[in-house]
Amino acid sequence: MMCKMLLALALSLCVALGIAENPVIILSPKTIIVPQGGSVQLQCALVNGSVDNTNVQWKKYNQDLGISEKFQSSTDPKYNSYILTIRNVQKNDAGNYNCEITTKSQTIRGNTIQIDVRGANVPILSQPEVLNVREALTAQIQCSAQNVDLSRTDLHWFRRSLRGYETFATHRADNSVEMKEDLKDRFQSTRNISNNVVTLTITNIQQEDVSVYYCRVWSEVYGSGTQLNITEEVPLNLFVIIVPCLLIVLLLLVGALLIVFHIKRWGCFRDASTQSGDTDEGADITYATVSGQNNTDTLAARSPVQSNDDQVHYAELQLKHSKACAAVTPSETNSEYASVKRN
Repeated sequence: MMCKMLLALALSLCVALGIAENPVIILSPKTIIVPQGGSVQLQCALVNGSVDNTNVQWKKYNQDLGISEKFQSSTDPKYNSYILTIRNVQKNDAGNYNCEITTKSQTIRGNTIQIDVRGANVPILSQPEVLNVREALTAQIQCSAQNVDLSRTDLHWFRRSLRGYETFATHRADNSVEMKEDLKDRFQSTRNISNNVVTLTITNIQQEDVSVYYCRVWSEVYGSGTQLNITEEVPLNLFVIIVPCLLIVLLLLVGALLIVFHIKRWGCFRDASTQSGDTDEGADITYATVSGQNNTDTLAARSPVQSNDDQVHYAELQLKHSKACAAVTPSETNSEYASVKRN
């Protein structure tokens, strides 16, 4: 905004002193051939003036051209220009076009642009509409050609400037390249004959490179243009990154704790089930010995149990691994344990 104010102030001062030239309009390109169904862009550049606080009127054969979905007018402040975009061009769109810019004090008329609409067999140059690149990186703009052999035809590169279309490179049919001297270090044009594509490579992108780039064959067939923009690097939002990570870690910890809790509960349940259903099978059994000596290394057996057949059966001492203490049970009468008969 400050730059625009300074520019307006400087222009006003120059006009007051009689130094500044009269504002003029430069229309680009001068002549253009458009394939039927294609699109085209016309640049109306105001030189020695500013498009701020002005109005533009596009005309065809000096008749006002209504703005619609087909005909769209826009402003390019960087190059102090108005742009007319015509989509889905048909035969009846052929003709001479011009623009008029009205300021507070005067109306400025430009030269005319001739649009020729052709049918089949007209070269078609396809370009990406927009290309966004970060500053200091590399941009590649492709121009794909149909209905023309690039090994027999020169291809030219243009870009929008303050004075209309600026030619800065020519890729010759013999594959040699003529580049504007001050662009040779960063601009390069290469060709791939197998797919009929010419690629413009721009390294170390700078703000001054922001523009609309066009390719052209013959002298009147242009591509639809590629708007090259520089996008700012978005800073990382640590809050947005850290909070989701913490939530994920917290969920994992909760899940791990729940799993451990359920495993312990299942283990206690199995232990309880095992204890309630214990049997004597597989248990280690220690029995009291029958001898004249007392066995002091083992637990004392119960008092003998006397049955009806006057046989004495010693109780068995049963120790189970799964219990903390021993369980003593009387032996069955048909066991093979030692017995002492009464004399």
